[in-house]
Amino acid sequence: MGYLNWSDKERIDAKQSNYGVSLAIKEVTNDDGTTSNKIYMLRKSHSSNNIHLSVYDIESESWEMEVDTGKNTNKRPAMVNFNGTLIAAWKGYSSNTIYWGEINNEGKIDKGYKIEGYESKASPTLAVFGDKLVLMHIGKTHGIAGNHIYMLEYTKDDSGDYSWQQETKLDGAKASSSPAIISFSDKYVDKNQDALYMVHQGQSSNIMYWGYYAKDSVSHQMKWEENGIISYYTDNDPTKPKISFGATTEPGLGLWDNKLIAVGNNIEKEMYYIFYELDSKFNNKKY
Repeated sequence: MGYLNWSDKERIDAKQSNYGVSLAIKEVTNDDGTTSNKIYMLRKSHSSNNIHLSVYDIESESWEMEVDTGKNTNKRPAMVNFNGTLIAAWKGYSSNTIYWGEINNEGKIDKGYKIEGYESKASPTLAVFGDKLVLMHIGKTHGIAGNHIYMLEYTKDDSGDYSWQQETKLDGAKASSSPAIISFSDKYVDKNQDALYMVHQGQSSNIMYWGYYAKDSVSHQMKWEENGIISYYTDNDPTKPKISFGATTEPGLGLWDNKLIAVGNNIEKEMYYIFYELDSKFNNKKY
């Protein structure tokens, strides 16, 4: 029931992980001069702390590259296509240090840069927001423990060079695992700009919360709005009480048919999804 018809699952042979994966699409130039889109998958190895990159060719429908990036983590690494360059971010395998780096054409991360002064209890999360790269991290920053969610922006400084700057504490947003974030144009926030949306687990429960980061209509300054619990109607019937939408692990967030779609699993490991509708936000139906 619902908007989507999920295809049968297909095993990705010889590729295993004990955490989630990060996906990105990038256009590449082939040897004959033509261009094609490829799917890149970044993951922690199931048998070590090594970060592996796999590449899937959409046209041939085959996995064509498997590379050890040369970096290590004990959680899920993050990856995003930023202006045609694949950027990765990850938590240190034996510390809470946050690292980031560019993935080259051979699938290697030549240099892993430490984001000085910032730490995280969980995997960092990346998203492109306008002309900026945004990183979300949880809790431990500047030596202060907690479950607050913080945001860093990789943007141009006064000299025109890119750097990580302007850490923002998202008031009211606390989580026990990595949040999911995505940029989305929402007419209820601002017709002329995208908003950065986030879904996350609560700091002490499996209930999922959501909010967005956008320009305030009064002050015209960027502001975080924590909108509370994601819920849906019992039996998808608007006349019945609402139930909280939960996830026992890190939630997922994507964009489909101009709608946001959040994905989570229950205690029985069954997967569910719920849409963000413009007339009802995340308060509609569960599928």
